[in-house]
Amino acid sequence: MWKQRKYLWLVSLIFSTVILFNQAFPQTIVADLNPASGNQWLDSLYVTPGDSFRVAVYGDNLPYIFSVGFTFQFDPARIAYSRFDFNKQDERSILFENLWTIPEAKVDQPERFVESLFVQKADSGKVTIYLAVKDTVDHRPLFFKDTGLLGFVTFRAQPVPKTVLTALQLRDRKLAYATQGLVETLPGEQLLRVITIPKYLGDFNANGCIDFWDFVLFAQRFNPRADIGWDPRFDLDNNGFLNIRDFFIFVGNFGKCNH
Repeated sequence: MWKQRKYLWLVSLIFSTVILFNQAFPQTIVADLNPASGNQWLDSLYVTPGDSFRVAVYGDNLPYIFSVGFTFQFDPARIAYSRFDFNKQDERSILFENLWTIPEAKVDQPERFVESLFVQKADSGKVTIYLAVKDTVDHRPLFFKDTGLLGFVTFRAQPVPKTVLTALQLRDRKLAYATQGLVETLPGEQLLRVITIPKYLGDFNANGCIDFWDFVLFAQRFNPRADIGWDPRFDLDNNGFLNIRDFFIFVGNFGKCNH
């Protein structure tokens, strides 16, 4: 009986310690728009149309897990997904740096460990990424842990007629634990802000240049009265009206290209 109570007391102590640790050091997955090494916690970025920009994804205080998943949601008219990479030039993913496996095998047979990447791309402006590492010899998933880079996602800024603010949301962050196949969905979401600033305003058809077809679109919408057919895309000076000032801006940029 005493041994059973002692065992229960020990289990309760360990369980309480784990809970307190998780509260003090919560597990999370975060995104950073700064291209420098390490998490700089940058949540806003200025780009120009056609620019590619990278979003680094970091795991913080991760326990022993064998896969992670996360989703980026965005406006596909303003941002396009390009690719995912595990490593940056000067920073390696913790999927490889902190493997929980046989150390000598990691050193002697580095080709033994292969990343597992599954990207579920959607035309609706959503991309879901699942990451894991597998052993090509034993054909089993490997556990990784700790804090650091998971990988980075490259996006491309789409052509826009004027300066726009686009929300890039990191959501549906999931951790698959090494024990009992438990999958946890982390609460909340992270909001990133991408501000696209075209060099020249007035590219309404998003072909990269301010040309005759943009003039046709502008002429169809031109009306000083804001209550009749007003479209904010054509309000180039953002004063709430589509008038002669917008026309002068358009004429000044006519024939120019943003690439």
